[in-house]
Amino acid sequence: MTREHLTPSCPPHAVDNAALVVTELVTNAVRHADTEMLLVLDVASGHIDVRVQDESPELPRPRDLDPDALSGRGLALVEALSTAWGVEERAGTKVVWATIPLERDATKHEEGRNGANDGEALNER
Repeated sequence: MTREHLTPSCPPHAVDNAALVVTELVTNAVRHADTEMLLVLDVASGHIDVRVQDESPELPRPRDLDPDALSGRGLALVEALSTAWGVEERAGTKVVWATIPLERDATKHEEGRNGANDGEALNER
């Protein structure tokens, strides 16, 4: 579904990156929220917006894992493939979002900030 939606308007590497980010965010919603969810993909000027909404109040957080662990690397992948990602808390729901660049090397920026602003967690690189 992700590839079908994005392939007509996005370069192949961006489609691959977005497909992996969608897989990770949807998997997290299924495994940890166990509620109904909504996936939104939007192609904007220079990037792809990925948004996954669920009804769990539990916020995602990256974990430090043993190198031999079989799972738990999803948010690290999201961070590596996006220029920014975060969480918006809304009444009874949350939206985990990521911005995927259309340019091949756009994710290779210097380290940015991690913080919160008006109930919104933000991770930028």
